[in-house]
Amino acid sequence: MAFNIFNKKEEKNKKSVQAPRKEITKAPDYSASEKPDKKSASAPIGDASGFKSIEAAHVSEKASMLSSSGRYVFRVFKNSNKIEIKKDIEKLYKVSVESVNIVKAPSKSRRIGKITGIKPGYKKAIVTLAKGQTIDIVPR
Repeated sequence: MAFNIFNKKEEKNKKSVQAPRKEITKAPDYSASEKPDKKSASAPIGDASGFKSIEAAHVSEKASMLSSSGRYVFRVFKNSNKIEIKKDIEKLYKVSVESVNIVKAPSKSRRIGKITGIKPGYKKAIVTLAKGQTIDIVPR
């Protein structure tokens, strides 16, 4: 028998057999009628989940004073515009919106001792409803 210096390496390669692969299961394939739709689900009043522009109702002292005159304040996502906000409010609360005003609150720097940080800014929308219409906003 001849001496083979590569014999050990060949044996290691033979022993290292790959483990059988696990089958990858796909997500269930829904037909068009069975597929769940987030927007068509009825959202409870005060909950804006499933809408692309409304984040939440903005509850503050000033917002509660404005609500007595038919104007309501909502926190909205930074990339939303007046048209999207109007459509989402009308769908969510089933009211007619007369106008939408947008306010951007800037980010602010905060400091505690030596540590400095940033308080993120946000965007809010002041929505004016048609006369006689109201929205029941419950704070979370």
